[in-house]
Amino acid sequence: MKSFLLFVLLGVLPFTFLHADEYHNINGFFGERASAFAGAFTAVADDPSGGYYNPAGLSFATANSISISASTYNKFEKTFVDALGPGQNLALKSETYMPNFIGALREITENTNLGMSLISPVTQAINQSNQVVLPLTLPEVAEAKAESTQQKSILVGGPSLSYALKDNVSIGASLLFFSDYSLSSNNFTISLLNKTNVVNSERDERRTRGFLPILGIMYMPTEKVSLGASFRKTFVTSGVRRLSESLIQSGNNDLVFNSLRTHNGSAANSSLGVFLGPPVTAEIPEVYEARGGLAWFANTKLQFSFDIIYTSSYRKYQRNLEVAPLERAALVNPPEIESLSREATSNFAGGLEFFITPNLAIKFGYFTNYANNKNISWVESALATSARGNLASGIVPLYGESFSEQGFIGYRIPQLQERERTEHVDLFGYTLGISSSFHDSSLSIILIWEKGQGGGSGNSDVGSSKIIYDSLNLYMAASTMH
Repeated sequence: MKSFLLFVLLGVLPFTFLHADEYHNINGFFGERASAFAGAFTAVADDPSGGYYNPAGLSFATANSISISASTYNKFEKTFVDALGPGQNLALKSETYMPNFIGALREITENTNLGMSLISPVTQAINQSNQVVLPLTLPEVAEAKAESTQQKSILVGGPSLSYALKDNVSIGASLLFFSDYSLSSNNFTISLLNKTNVVNSERDERRTRGFLPILGIMYMPTEKVSLGASFRKTFVTSGVRRLSESLIQSGNNDLVFNSLRTHNGSAANSSLGVFLGPPVTAEIPEVYEARGGLAWFANTKLQFSFDIIYTSSYRKYQRNLEVAPLERAALVNPPEIESLSREATSNFAGGLEFFITPNLAIKFGYFTNYANNKNISWVESALATSARGNLASGIVPLYGESFSEQGFIGYRIPQLQERERTEHVDLFGYTLGISSSFHDSSLSIILIWEKGQGGGSGNSDVGSSKIIYDSLNLYMAASTMH
């Protein structure tokens, strides 16, 4: 029965894969003007990026043909302060340059405009190496080394169509398709004070495909005021995932453990036994988003734009049973797939554009990006960590009294299980842009700064710690008009 206990302990390790930024719903801005307005573009949307924010706005384009090409330089850092003890921080860093948006817009008929867009919301690469000696939060560990490589990319693209019902009213729709790819590779070497050494390797690869329909409407009650609204929902059509782990323990108790988890099912084989478990999800949350926007064109030199963005919550459940056939033992886990769980968020974005000269404009923006994860306080986290240590990883017996008995059936208490989603950081940010425009072209440079502080953990076994988030983007865009 010792083998089944081992499987239980290893089975709850936090295997995670990256979403764009799985703890926030707003992941970047797209398009020359939309980026400068901090994404407050729902009531404007008059260039090819309108197909993403509000396709109805394409009917208000100022030219018969517009094309945009944009790229982004991103520098990102997330620091877990004193995560392993006083002065022992854990930091994640990424620095990338990527094409961000390519779009085109053309008038088809007097009342109909067609747009095409290709968006790369996220291209992220993290190569991290950490080493810590005698971490205070893990007193049984003498030394720990970790090497991590994480890659993340999302590609979204498709057509958009708008139709002008009247001179001041239009409707529109976009049908965007997406491919979401994630790869995480981690290697851990741990030396314990009792002379035991553990080498653990993990590789998690996932690809998810689906589509993102967007419906929009635009209304201008006066020449100086515009109102816009859009609605979208994510639909997953297919996904594959493969998560493999290898663990070798030498010293007092030698052990070899290998597991393979896929979207079809899971199995593990160790020097002590064979175990079967549920599949790992290859999906992403199928949330919906509703946007409402207001724009005020004060005069030919000054424009303001504001958006409210609501993103829904999401839950999904599955049969979650782990079995050790040879021991005739089973563990019933909570059915909720925590990696897909999301809390609802309401965010704000606002921006302004001021023309210093007829050909030179300066732009400012402000936005919020609230966490879509439940906030767990340090006290709650510490109590759950302590309870897991005193109650066999939060497991209570349903049949039998202990893991040493054949035929044991246990249940893992949801509040005490190791959490996959451990962070809660509310973000806010600013944008600053300058653009030079001429009769048939424009060029823009935009700086986007996003920051925040909150709580969470890079390791669910050591309780919550302070998190500092800092991201800087330099956005460069060029467009032509005919």
